[in-house]
Amino acid sequence: GLVGASEFLRKGMGEAAEKSFVPAALSAAGIAIAFGSMLAAYTLYNLIGPTPAFVGLAVIALAALALSLRQGPLIAALGVAGSYLTPMLISSPDPSAAAFFPYIAIVQAACFAILRRRPWLWLGFVGILGSVAWVVLWLMGPFEAADTLPIGLFAYVSAAIALFGLEGLGILKAESGSLLAPQNMS
Repeated sequence: GLVGASEFLRKGMGEAAEKSFVPAALSAAGIAIAFGSMLAAYTLYNLIGPTPAFVGLAVIALAALALSLRQGPLIAALGVAGSYLTPMLISSPDPSAAAFFPYIAIVQAACFAILRRRPWLWLGFVGILGSVAWVVLWLMGPFEAADTLPIGLFAYVSAAIALFGLEGLGILKAESGSLLAPQNMS
């Protein structure tokens, strides 16, 4: 309801909505309530299991990232914080790197997708630092030899996201320079 009211208010304000913090504050409150409700359903009341709780929190956090394109950087910060904190809040009795690192790659890709449309460089840095932090935490925690392949693939995917994230395939244009002919680099 608060997110809907925020959108209604934002549309009604017209140009003034760009300078007002009220719509973003309403959305932030709605997102925080949704996040807290999902977490309470799992931790306090045992209404849902860990998998539905993780999926629910992840959907709320990623939806907040998407909503930030309309509502601004406050919502992006809330979405990225929720996205990277979700795995910490919902523990798994049998953690799997093959299931975990694709989620982290999706979060990082979402950060860079937003960065392509908004000049929030901090979001790219947070996306990369959050991903690196989770790799380090995984290596210090439940790491097993079988996790080497998923973590290695994640490293390649993360590099591709960072490389193509800002320019897309435009990075391959001749104007971007060439590794084979460095004297022609722009």
